[in-house]
Amino acid sequence: FDLCRAVLQFFSFHFFSPFSVTMFVLFFLTTIAVVHSYKVDHVSLLKDENAKTCNTEQYRNSDALENENVIVMRRGCSINIGVALTAETDAEKKAKLDVSIFDFNAVLQASSDESLSLNKYLSWHSTGDLSGNLALTIPSDGYVGKFLANLEVGDTHILTGLALFVIFNPYNKDCDEFVEDAVSLSEHVENEHGLVWVGSSDYNSARIWHYEHFEVSNLDVAMSALRKLELQYRNDLVLVSRQITYGIGNDICWGRWSGSYTDCKYCHEASFWTNTTE
Repeated sequence: FDLCRAVLQFFSFHFFSPFSVTMFVLFFLTTIAVVHSYKVDHVSLLKDENAKTCNTEQYRNSDALENENVIVMRRGCSINIGVALTAETDAEKKAKLDVSIFDFNAVLQASSDESLSLNKYLSWHSTGDLSGNLALTIPSDGYVGKFLANLEVGDTHILTGLALFVIFNPYNKDCDEFVEDAVSLSEHVENEHGLVWVGSSDYNSARIWHYEHFEVSNLDVAMSALRKLELQYRNDLVLVSRQITYGIGNDICWGRWSGSYTDCKYCHEASFWTNTTE
């Protein structure tokens, strides 16, 4: 808006003369040059703050992945990425940065041939003259999965190759997967330990099983099971559940109802494992 006012004021004084047009072009090019001469000095993922906001504090050991820049967020939630810029000229150092004239860009790469632009879900919140938070919001009906996120301000890359896990949100009443009952939420979402029943209908017993679904490495495997589901269907809770179930049976686990369980290199008795990570 400041730039628009300056342009209107400029032309109101010069009445579109050849001189005024020439001066405006120089003015405009100078303004753009000043905008793009700011450099990114520091970027912070604000992991603790974002985890608390999105109810993902229980997810752990993200350093187990090769990419150290990892954020787990839920749809229907916003995350902040702290950005500090450096002014290169004395004039810039004295002036307050107007980030509203920047173009924000966020591209989520779901696969080699599928990507998602989230530019309309980006916003800037200043925390100082040359610093602020870039907020990224995933809508309540957004797509889930593992994405490689590239964030830009203007022509400047802020963050490249951020591993962004977007998962369902049982805590947000605007999401289809919202779980209102606190007991059900605790039992079916937050509980990390349960029982696996083995045997027949007449003779059965239970074994303890550690779900360990808050291990980021396990989340990574679960998201890889979605690789055959097109991005346009990844906002549907039912289709995502069916695809993960199919992926587990087709790509991860093989079982049999009778015969030997140990006649191949990676075959074991069912009781060999006690948790998901194994």
